Amino acid sequence: MSELTKVQKKLLTIGSSLGILEGTVWFLMSLVCIVEYLISDPLSGTIPTSYADYFNNFFYSRFLYRKTVIENVIINPDTFHSFMWIYFILNSIWIGLSIYELRLINLNDSRFLNVLKYWEVNTILISFIDFLLVILLGVDYEKTCFLEPKNPLLEALCTNTTITVLVVAAKGFVLWIINVIFIYIFYGIIRKAKIEMHRNRDFLKDPQIPRPTLTRSPNKTNQNEQITLGKTASFLGIVQGLTWFIMSLLCIIEYSINTLPAPPETYIEKFNWRVYYFFLYKDAKLPHSVIIKPTAFLVFMCFYIILSTVWVIASCCQLSVLKNRGLNVPILFKDWAIITFLISFVDLIFVILLGCDYEQNCLYYFGQEICINTFIPVLVIAARGFVLWFVNVFVAWRTFKNAKILREGGPYANTFGGIIPIYNKSTDRRIPRVTVPASPSLYNQQFGVVSKERNFWNVNLRTAMDNRTPPVTPSTPYYNKQPFFAR
Repeated sequence: MSELTKVQKKLLTIGSSLGILEGTVWFLMSLVCIVEYLISDPLSGTIPTSYADYFNNFFYSRFLYRKTVIENVIINPDTFHSFMWIYFILNSIWIGLSIYELRLINLNDSRFLNVLKYWEVNTILISFIDFLLVILLGVDYEKTCFLEPKNPLLEALCTNTTITVLVVAAKGFVLWIINVIFIYIFYGIIRKAKIEMHRNRDFLKDPQIPRPTLTRSPNKTNQNEQITLGKTASFLGIVQGLTWFIMSLLCIIEYSINTLPAPPETYIEKFNWRVYYFFLYKDAKLPHSVIIKPTAFLVFMCFYIILSTVWVIASCCQLSVLKNRGLNVPILFKDWAIITFLISFVDLIFVILLGCDYEQNCLYYFGQEICINTFIPVLVIAARGFVLWFVNVFVAWRTFKNAKILREGGPYANTFGGIIPIYNKSTDRRIPRVTVPASPSLYNQQFGVVSKERNFWNVNLRTAMDNRTPPVTPSTPYYNKQPFFAR
């Protein structure tokens, strides 16, 4: 890839600086909201004396006080808390990527292109979360701020509080639009770089260019087998990731609504009602010994949304690289395997906790028919039907093993194949070269010959050779009565 132009460097520097600034501000705000939600101190009984006090009390009771009960509202304190965790994680990643990208740009390091891809994906996710939160807040604004009978003070406080949170969530609308513009600009830079890389690759494939013949390692697996394995892993990640993302999103929305359905009549309605009551109804009166309560179930759903999103992105990137025969296959194989192992580990923990609840709590407090028809289906879905779970672990193991084989002795040895991979590591050491010894200087040649007689001459040879002047009178001549040149 050729060097960046001055305009491109300035745009990348501005985009990275914006990422650091916005990421730090939203990181701190989300952290404060998480802490306030976890503390959940009751509201003070003092009457607010200023408009700012009214605003703070209403904002705290509306979005941060977990005991607040508001009907027919999507963004309640629990949902707002989940959004804050998502912002906390994404903005942490945004800050790290922006700092690393800014450093690589200042060093003129070609690896900035790989970091830029991850920066763009992370910024797209943050912009999408902003857009989703703004829409949900807008829906709640119409439902909660204008109720009958009308209360002017309540309408004013609700409007000012909800609209303020909506504007902050949209990053003032201007910053959100700027982020989208930078996403488009950086996509153009990545696309141009990709076109140039393809052009260079086609040029290097020219048979007229002389090149050394490199022997292939006998430990490498068959290329067709690797491509088949990579495509299978990618399709598994895309299908399962999208399915679990949709299911987790629906569970979070149902948890936010917090309204029991009508009394069930059919078997399907009874099943839906029980699942909703045991896992999604936050006011459910469950025994204290139950582990997976609706709040804990919501935390697992948030984890599944984040992990499934990353899984789908990694699978799509891997599929694209396999299609284009890119050089990033070992790193993407390793990334996909690590993500799959992590998801399988979360599945295992979830299934174990559900099994403990089924054996110790459900059968003890409720009937066997209720437990079997409610807990067992959820447990089977959490275990991905058990068969898919074992398939995921096996494919992840095979993918990780192939990545290790491809990285041994290749251009990716001793590189970090994690969140920020090093794609463009130099491969010059693989090309055989002839080492030409350095020729000694004239001074070194003369000094090597003359220095053999140094004890005889007993003069300062360095001075004589450097200045090309007659040597000075020796300090300890052989004949004290004769001059030096008369001997």
